[in-house]
Amino acid sequence: MWGYTHPEFRQQTLFFKGFVNGRRIAILKGILEYPFTIAELVDRHQIPEPSLSRHMRALERRGVVYGVRKGDAVYWFVRDTEFVRYVLEHRLFP
Repeated sequence: MWGYTHPEFRQQTLFFKGFVNGRRIAILKGILEYPFTIAELVDRHQIPEPSLSRHMRALERRGVVYGVRKGDAVYWFVRDTEFVRYVLEHRLFP
């Protein structure tokens, strides 16, 4: 059966689930242009740190973002900037 649970589509399904939350979209728009730490994102988006960390972990598990540790801080980057920019610019998700 070629439903959405087919192994071939599992990674794509997980990836796109990262875009179904308005806060995640706002975060992605921010780090698309420049990598930020959790502390910087908390200040920028006025989201409590535990909530923001959960969003970042969800995006990381889905392969949308990745973190790079520099000293005590982790800087967050969008994994595929061209594709994410396309998705956001063409409003493929509301």
